[in-house]
Amino acid sequence: QAVSVDPFNVTNLFLNYTVRGDSFLRGTKFRFAINNLLDQHNIVGVVPFSTKSNAPAAGDILTLVPARSISITMTFGYAPAR
Repeated sequence: QAVSVDPFNVTNLFLNYTVRGDSFLRGTKFRFAINNLLDQHNIVGVVPFSTKSNAPAAGDILTLVPARSISITMTFGYAPAR
């Protein structure tokens, strides 16, 4: 039997910036990301302890949404002299 899982939402935040102008960094991109902004730990999967019943049991294995993560990425642009 399948175990039903309640629907959920995950809120992420992404900020991007591209360097413009005559700087040696022209074309370089900075990316800042926060995944799971609200740090919610929703259940996304359940492996039941017993195949005879789908009632909650102490031995059930739960799969949760991972905790908040933050990343910063810098992609260098190639900008030869004009």
